[in-house]
Formats: sequence, C-alpha cells, structure tokens
Amino acid sequence: MPSQPHTGKSRAMLLAALLITVAWGAAVAGYLRVSALRKDLAAAQAEVKNASHPIGSKAPVAGKQGLEAIFSIPNRLARLSALLDAASGMGTDDLEQVLEQLGREPLDEDNKIAIDVLTACLVESDPKAALAWAKKLANSGGREAILSALFNAWSGIDPAAAIAAVGQIDNMGTRMALYRSVISAEAAANPQEAFTAFMQLPPGMQVGKTIAALFDTWASMDPKSAMNAALGMPATRNRVFAVEDALYGWAQLDPKGPLDYVASLPPNSIRISAMTAAVQNLAQSDPQAAIDFVNTLPNSSDRNTLMGNIATSWAQNDPAAALAFVAQFPSTADHDAAIKTILGQMSLTDPQNAYAAVGQITDTTVKRQAMTQIANNWAASDLQGALQWAVGTNSQPALNAVVNDYAQSDPAAAAAYVGSNQDNPYYAQLLRTVANDWAAADPNAALNWAKSLPPTAGTDAAIGLIVADSAAQNPQAAWAYAQQMDDTPGRATAEQGVISQWAGMDAAAAAPAIMADLANAPAQLQNQAISTLASNWIAQDQQAASQWINQLPPSQARDGAVAQLVNAAASQDPATALKWADTITPGNTRENAVARTIVQWSKKDPAAANAALQSIDLTDQERRNVTGFINLMNRISLPQQ
Repeated sequence: MPSQPHTGKSRAMLLAALLITVAWGAAVAGYLRVSALRKDLAAAQAEVKNASHPIGSKAPVAGKQGLEAIFSIPNRLARLSALLDAASGMGTDDLEQVLEQLGREPLDEDNKIAIDVLTACLVESDPKAALAWAKKLANSGGREAILSALFNAWSGIDPAAAIAAVGQIDNMGTRMALYRSVISAEAAANPQEAFTAFMQLPPGMQVGKTIAALFDTWASMDPKSAMNAALGMPATRNRVFAVEDALYGWAQLDPKGPLDYVASLPPNSIRISAMTAAVQNLAQSDPQAAIDFVNTLPNSSDRNTLMGNIATSWAQNDPAAALAFVAQFPSTADHDAAIKTILGQMSLTDPQNAYAAVGQITDTTVKRQAMTQIANNWAASDLQGALQWAVGTNSQPALNAVVNDYAQSDPAAAAAYVGSNQDNPYYAQLLRTVANDWAAADPNAALNWAKSLPPTAGTDAAIGLIVADSAAQNPQAAWAYAQQMDDTPGRATAEQGVISQWAGMDAAAAAPAIMADLANAPAQLQNQAISTLASNWIAQDQQAASQWINQLPPSQARDGAVAQLVNAAASQDPATALKWADTITPGNTRENAVARTIVQWSKKDPAAANAALQSIDLTDQERRNVTGFINLMNRISLPQQ
C-alpha cells in the first residue's frame, strides 16, 4: 500500500467509535437491548463533543516506545485522543509496521486498544487494501485481533461490503466470528438489510450467536418486525433460535408485550417454542402475570407445560415461592422436571430445605438426579457438612457425588475417608470414584494407595481403573503393568482402558505391542483390541492401517476392521473400498459394506456405481440383500462415514 498520511478529518468520528468500543467491550455493535450500554454510548458521545483536545496531525508514533508513552497518560479520554492524534499523522506503511509489531506483542488491554485505533485509521483510507495486507500476516492472536478490528471499522463505513469481504477469510472459526461482528453492526443501523445478509451467508455460518446478535438488536428497535422475520425463516432449528432471541429482545422493552402476539400464532411447534420463551421471560420479572396469562389458555396440556416453565424461571429469584407454586399441580413429568430444577437452584443457598423437598418428586430417575445435584452444590460450599448429610441419607447418588467432589479437592483425604468406612454398603463404588479422580491427578500415588487396601473385588476394580487412567501419561508402562496383574475383572478393565488410550494416541505403536501380548488371550479381548486399534489407526493414517489390516488372519475381528476401513474410504475412493468389501467373509457384514460403498459411489457417479455392483461376485440372495440395504439407506438417509 502507498504511504499516505491521514488528514485527521475523521478524527472525531474514529474517537467516538473507539469510545463506544471501550464502553461496550465484547458487546460492541451488537447487544443494544441493555439500557446501561445505551447510557454509556450517550455519555461517550457527549464526552467527544465536549473534548477540548486540539484536532490535527501529530508526529508518527515512534514504535512501541511511543505507544508506551501514550499509555502512561492517566486520563482515558486524553490517552485515547493522543493515540488517535499519533495515528492520524502516520502513513499506511507506518501503520502497517507498527501493527505488525503490536501483533507480535502480548495482547494486553493497551495493545488491543492500539490495534483498534491504528487499524481503524488503516481501514479509513482503503479497507480492501487493508484486508489484503492483513491476510498476509502470520497466524497468531495478533492477526486475529487485527482482523477483528479491521472488520469492526469497515462495518461502520460500509456494512454490506464488510459482510461480503468476510468470505475471503480462510479460517472457519475466525470467519464465523467476523460474520457475527459485522452482522451485529449492520443490525444496529439497518436490521432488515442485516437480516437479508444473514440469510445469504454460506452454509454453516448461520449460527446461534450470530442469530442472537441480529434478533436481540432488531427486537430492541422493532420487535414485531423482528418476530415476523424470524417466523418467516425456513423451518429449522435456526428459526426456533431466532424466535426465542427476538422474544428476549422484545421482553427487555415490554415483558408483557409478546404474549398476545404469540397466543395468536397458529397451533404448531413454533407457537409452542415462542410461547415458552415469552412466558419464561415474563416469569423472571413478574411470575404472577405469567401465571395469569397461562390460565387463559384453552389447552390444558399447554398450561401444564408452561406452568412448569414459569416455575423454573421463578426459581432463579425465589426458589421457595416457585416450589410452593409447583406443589399445587399433579405429579407429571413436567412437574418432576420443574421441581428438580427448582431444588437445584435452592440447594445453592439452602441445601437442607432442598433435600427436604426431594420427596415431592415421584420419578425415581429424576429423584436420583436431584439428589446428585443437591449433593454437588452442597459439597461446593460445605464439604464436611455435605458428607455428614450424605452418610445420613444412605443415598448412593448423594454419597458418591460428595465423595467425588472430595476426591477432586483432596484425593488423599477422600481416600483415607473411604478406606476407614469399609462397612459402608457403597464402599466398592466409592473406591472406584476416588480411584478415577486420584488417577487423573497422580496415578502413581493412586496406585500405591489402592495396592495398600485389603484385597477385595472393590480394590481389584479400583486398581484396574487406575492403571487404565495412567495410560494417558505413559501407555507403555500401563500396558506392562496390566500384563503382570492376576487374571481378574480388574485386569480386564485395565487392558481395555489402556488399549483405548494408547490406540487413540498412537495406534501404529500400540498395535504390535498389544497384539503380541494378546496372542493367547481370549478371543473376545483380541476382537475388542483389533476393533479399537483399527478404528483409531484408520483415523490417524488410513494407508498404514490398511496394510496392518491386510495382514490379519481371517476372522470375525478382521472382517469388522475391514468394514471400518470401507466406511472410511467409500466416500473418497469407492472403487478401492469395494475391493476391500469383497474380502469380507460372506454374510451381513460384507453385504452391508458393499451397500454402503455403492450408496456413496452413486452420489458421485451413479452409472459407475451400478456397473460396479453388477460386476461384483454375489449370489442371487446376496444381491437381493445388498439391494435391500441400498434401498433402506437411501430411504432413511443413513449417515455415511
């Protein structure tokens, strides 16, 4: 880019934009629904209008040292104004040089602000050229910060052009974040155009955070238009997200406003989602108003579901009142789910009363979940009190949850506690809980503890879990230890765990060592090992995995490994995949593998796929079976690996 000094004519505009960015932080150009942020914006703009700092070109910043001098200015407005003065006197070459230097520095608050200011000046003269330069930067946190600042500034000048330019960014995560940023900025100025741009985004880019930024903003300005646009979207999960976000934005303006609107919608799934969101939003501020509205609904099923939703929202502010409200209703799945949620909220501050109300839950599974939730919350604030309570309840879920929290904070103390309570009916389960938690932190210490325990089935299981977990740090040593264990269920646990861990880390190294030691092992363990090794090795190096699979002797395990290879290769190289499928022993596994390959091949070249199917050697019955598999896969759109 040619080096052109910046005139400073847009200085006040850039300073205002910077103040907005600082005032709003992560909410820049997006979440307008919060009134406090609007006040910050108004104050920032007033501050700029009243600023007496002279406007004009200043000397260029002398690299990082000059920036440090500017950031030593104590007054925020003066500091930002001085930074902008310095940036306004710099040419594009100087701006790029300083930005490159900043991009290599740690991204502290001062550097982020400097990047915002300098990038805004760079974009002011030629945003397309600024983007072309930024794309050439080395991948780093600095490059991401510069790109973010670039598109924030560009969206303030020409949102449509900024949105179109985001597609040039290669990294999917960065591209997704930038779409969210520029769509948010456009929504603040022209939500209808922002919505049009959103609907034209490439597949995979219409994600929840971008939807929230767009519809929250739009609903804060024109809630009915936002809702109408959301309801007009294709019937996917994104439409549900858009409706919920629009209703949230609307409720910030007028909590009761959306109720009549959603009640007038035709009876369908989106109406239920909309009504749920509207009622939950209202219940947070005025639960009685939400109850009064729900009582006007004609459908009793809708009323029961929505009353449960009201209770869960109410519980965030007053769990005791919410619990008393839910107690009025008959025991149903919605009733139990609502009570569980309320008790989880109540247990944060009053776990004893939360436990006292568990009996209101009728479903055994939900009751166990509630007990676990109460135990976790209680242990987080009062571990010893929670432990005493859990022992008194004689509840396995509660005691296990508390011991789990204990072991995570102090595994040695938790181990000593469990070891001194061998007469507890849940002793074996508690041993496994401590073993899992301690092994994750210090497998050697955990193993020494477990080996010191009396020899019981619980001890054997704990040792097996510890050895399996230790493979994450040293799979070779863990495998060697497992081979020295007695032939017990604990050894089987250890072997299976190590095989899984080691294969996931390096299947090529794991396979020869594991298979050599399992030469005389039971067939079931050999088959499990081959399946685990094959699936991981295929994901890591398909070519090397295929060579290993090819040398396996004929067996059910080999057939399973070949089927995994076929699934992985069929979409990229169906001809080779079909040759592999043809080596599988005749039967369902072979027929299914052939069918999957043909289905994948047909997506690219139906004629070639059909010719290949006709050429493969199949009996009449096998051909009918394969054809049946193909028809079934096509009819239900079975996912193909």
